[in-house]
Amino acid sequence: MPIFSIGSTVGKYQIINFLGSGHFGAVYHAHDMALDCQKAIKILDVSDPADFISKLDEAQFLKKCEHQNVVRVNEANAEMVGGDLKAIIDMEYLPKGSVQAAMEKGFVRASKYIRYMTDVTYGIENAHRQGILHRDIKPGNILISGGGAKISDFGLATMLSGNSYGSSQSYRTHSAPEVANGGGTSIASDVFAAGMTLFRLANQYGDWNSRSKSIPDYLNHIRAGTLATKVGYRDFVPSKIRRIINRAINPDISKRFSRMVDFRQKLEKLSIDFDWAHRSVNSWTCTKNGVKYEIRISQNSPFTFDLLKNGRRNRSESMTFASYTAAAQYLQKYVAKTTFS
Repeated sequence: MPIFSIGSTVGKYQIINFLGSGHFGAVYHAHDMALDCQKAIKILDVSDPADFISKLDEAQFLKKCEHQNVVRVNEANAEMVGGDLKAIIDMEYLPKGSVQAAMEKGFVRASKYIRYMTDVTYGIENAHRQGILHRDIKPGNILISGGGAKISDFGLATMLSGNSYGSSQSYRTHSAPEVANGGGTSIASDVFAAGMTLFRLANQYGDWNSRSKSIPDYLNHIRAGTLATKVGYRDFVPSKIRRIINRAINPDISKRFSRMVDFRQKLEKLSIDFDWAHRSVNSWTCTKNGVKYEIRISQNSPFTFDLLKNGRRNRSESMTFASYTAAAQYLQKYVAKTTFS
């Protein structure tokens, strides 16, 4: 929850809005009154002045990982606020918000989520080259920038140790089984978390927390690396995406992508054919080469599937089904079949 109200000042910053809680601190949209520009600032409590530098680990990791697909850190400072010492991490402000928020607002097309994840894998790949594990890859930590994305929130990040492992901290429902069972985090566990993120995006699971925790014995599934399998794919998810995800989240670490670059290159080989958008439960639309396509089913008997091109029904694609359920399933599988060329 926010500690500072809208309009209040913290040092040179005036709070515009509360953006959310990251690890160990709250994030705000703020106006930098000294430079007359907008920033995102993370404010962390410092209980012991001697502990101040440790609070800046995230800022230091962001600085070491500077990349076009990593949220830019501007500076980090100490500030006395109401007699309490605060650490303030000053970052670029991205007004389009997170991919998680985009999923909660509406459908994210395949072209979008492939671009977002490609950008994220670039950013994390760069962090790995600097010897840094992110350990908290999820839709809420992917911020939309222009038509692409940047990875944010390095609050759980850590340096790779000499044996290429870090401690076992991670985002629980994205934890690789080796981490959930007490082992260290690694490049392979970041790959697993990125795979779980793509799983959520491809299935449009904006309600992930409630959905995952509704699974009986979900903690056991996390430890087994089978949570995504138990939640399951929606019928509209293309087989090409499923294969990439399944490799990224393979419980057997030896069968997973060993590097983020391998994951990214698989995404870059995908070619969109029909970039469908979910308009309603019975209708999907897209535009290809200037032609507007719509696929739809009727809710009442006879339960028909139709393809329309610029509003004209294509008779050769029409089909009739014995039930609404069968027609709805065919509609989603048609999306899955035609999304990629």
